[in-house]
Amino acid sequence: MKLKIIADVHESNVIIDYLKEMNVIVEIKRLDVADYIISERVGIERKSSEDFLNSLINNRLFEQVNRLKEAFEKPILIIEGDIFSFNFNPNAIVSCLIAMILDYDLRIFFTRNKKETAIFIYHIARREQLELKSKPKIRHKPKLLTLREKQMFLVMGLPNIGEKLAFLLLKKFKTPRRIFMASRKQLESIIGEKRAKEIVKVLDTEFKTKQETLNRYLSKNPSEKEF
Repeated sequence: MKLKIIADVHESNVIIDYLKEMNVIVEIKRLDVADYIISERVGIERKSSEDFLNSLINNRLFEQVNRLKEAFEKPILIIEGDIFSFNFNPNAIVSCLIAMILDYDLRIFFTRNKKETAIFIYHIARREQLELKSKPKIRHKPKLLTLREKQMFLVMGLPNIGEKLAFLLLKKFKTPRRIFMASRKQLESIIGEKRAKEIVKVLDTEFKTKQETLNRYLSKNPSEKEF
């Protein structure tokens, strides 16, 4: 019996080609949730290390994770590449990973490149479809987050800000915009000096362009250039 995987239309042709080489049937669809659907219970979101950090910075990450969790019993996130190779606070990255594991029951796996990602996806599909006899099935789009939930996720995207502190900040400043515009001294009164200092640094530091970030990443990971 051949394995079958449903892949989002925007996914990498390199990974899809690797899967086809492993004799997997890949059906290309426009997916509302997940990048790969493996079975009724398993959906996979794939992010390169750069995409992961960009999603964290622009506050899309936790909304995507929440949608994945709502749609699948066993949600999986694959992070491709070294997320700690960038000029980004490692404590903020670790806090984010811990929150996704403990608060969202997300399974997180790391691969070095697209070939390893394809191998990983293949073996998950083998277990689900050959051993557990579970076929891929497109899930309907989960209900959208409420405005309050979107505000909470937006604020929780700030460094070292969990659900409790996000609530306290919104209670004090009323809107996310006022939080982002608050002075360091104003933030300190709610979250302390260390967190306030880190947030101000993240908000005020000039953003590096995507090409500059990519060039720096490739210089540290030359093997990725072939993909």
